[in-house]
Amino acid sequence: MAALLLVAPPGSFVSLEKLDDVAQENADKTVLAIQSKDCEATNPVADRSVQMWKTFANWSRDVAARRLDASRTTFEIYVSRKVSGKLIASFAAANSKASALEAFNNARSFLWGEPPKFTKKSEAAKTLLPHLEEVFETSPKAFRAIIERFQLTCALKNPELDLFNLVKNMMTLEPEDIIREVVVDVYGWVKKLVADDLRQRRAPVISSDEFMRHLKGSYSRLKPGGALPDLGGTGPSPSEVANLMCQQFVRQIDIINAEEQTRDRAIACLFKARTARTKWSDRGAALVREEDVKELEDGLIQVWRNTKTDVFSDPHRTDEELRGRLLLAKCEGHTRKVEQKDVPDYFIPGCFHDLADRLVVGWHPRFDSLVQQSS
Repeated sequence: MAALLLVAPPGSFVSLEKLDDVAQENADKTVLAIQSKDCEATNPVADRSVQMWKTFANWSRDVAARRLDASRTTFEIYVSRKVSGKLIASFAAANSKASALEAFNNARSFLWGEPPKFTKKSEAAKTLLPHLEEVFETSPKAFRAIIERFQLTCALKNPELDLFNLVKNMMTLEPEDIIREVVVDVYGWVKKLVADDLRQRRAPVISSDEFMRHLKGSYSRLKPGGALPDLGGTGPSPSEVANLMCQQFVRQIDIINAEEQTRDRAIACLFKARTARTKWSDRGAALVREEDVKELEDGLIQVWRNTKTDVFSDPHRTDEELRGRLLLAKCEGHTRKVEQKDVPDYFIPGCFHDLADRLVVGWHPRFDSLVQQSS
């Protein structure tokens, strides 16, 4: 599924257990229906493979019932290692009605014998016979349409290595350790979305556009250096300012008697930091993960503790409001990177004010009790 999302065209969607094992639905209404086969112990595309013929029988029923439009669907069997078979090779080579009919007739003759007596039919295994009857007798027209649009895809060595190579081909100038981290990240992201949807009893569906945003974000985050994009916007509207004026972080500023300019800057920083963090952490962006935010906040809390100890332990500073303003100024002046990336100037101050809004940190020595009194 992850590998398919890497090569799927813009505007397409890849699903699991919706139309097929895995399916790709494109913006032009064409479909790629994939049956995925594991083959560590056996060859799932051998000439008399029950797995293979069951797949063709199921597809034939879907086409006959018009659940799948054979004229707009490509049918693929994906196998986790290199395998082959005489019949599957002939199906994959057929690309016209004439060649599909020839492959159909050859397969039927091989397994059942020549028409009309079909002298070999009685020799077919009981587990195989119902599937052969579906494709050769019940829905032969549908099966021939499938052969015409059929392809066999085999992993070169294993699916994980193929995924790595696909990403490597997209990032030809990057070192392999970065590529490997990106592969692990995007695979984990796909796996998590699938697990979340399955828990909700939904068929997992992922947009290729969303996947590519995540891939680019993952690369940007994992590649050392650079800066996170400024996604904080232009700042809060008057109505948003009015709403923020009622929040705890503003009360924290008021009880240390800070200037109005300090309060206004705090409101703008908090608003823009929250906006940027939401966009960086968006499901399709992957620039900042939840664990990155938690690590950042833990670090800022420790900075606040250390700075508070330094400011409040000075015996020459007895004015509590002055202590609070100095503590606030020192914290707002702190600089820190996120995932080795520079962040906009408003971001770290905004994060401190977000922590203050949750009363995790505070500026006045007695901020807990004073904020409650002012509420």
